Amino acid sequence: MISINNLHFSYKKASVFSGINATMKSGHIYGVLGRNGTGKSTLLYTIAGLVCPQKGEVIVNGFKPFQREASFLQDIFLVPEEFFLPDISIADLITYYSPFYPDFNEPAFHQYISHFEIPADATLLAMSYGQKKKVLISFGLATNTQVLLMDEPTNGLDLISKGQLRKIITSAISEHKCLSLVHIK
Repeated sequence: MISINNLHFSYKKASVFSGINATMKSGHIYGVLGRNGTGKSTLLYTIAGLVCPQKGEVIVNGFKPFQREASFLQDIFLVPEEFFLPDISIADLITYYSPFYPDFNEPAFHQYISHFEIPADATLLAMSYGQKKKVLISFGLATNTQVLLMDEPTNGLDLISKGQLRKIITSAISEHKCLSLVHIK
């Protein structure tokens, strides 16, 4: 599913990581742990194809992520730590963004936001940061992509929501999916 071979990355002269090797298989949840500034987010962005490796290779489901092929993009979803969501309703979010994900499951999405106690008729602008994050996580899970990446998914969530997230994530994983998380608290 995800193969990382001799991966190197630097920002200007500061090496973020070098020589990373890893294999992530479907049906598993992986956590990436490390101190601030050690490249956890950069690794996820490299897997998602948002950052190009300077040396080495990442292969995700047979694709080189940085080539950003449509078949690759429709089967991977990244929940970033920091994000901006437009001022639209949840219904519009589904209408505008779900077509990019052929396996999007709208009933599952509504089930996830219900677990998180997010009103289905809410607009994103009226929500707190934590509520927006729950909507984005719910959307990511409902895409049913084979690869779901979450960068600091519990940041901005209260204690109860963190427990709900853990339950939802474990129920959503299947033998065809791989979930990589950065530092779940």
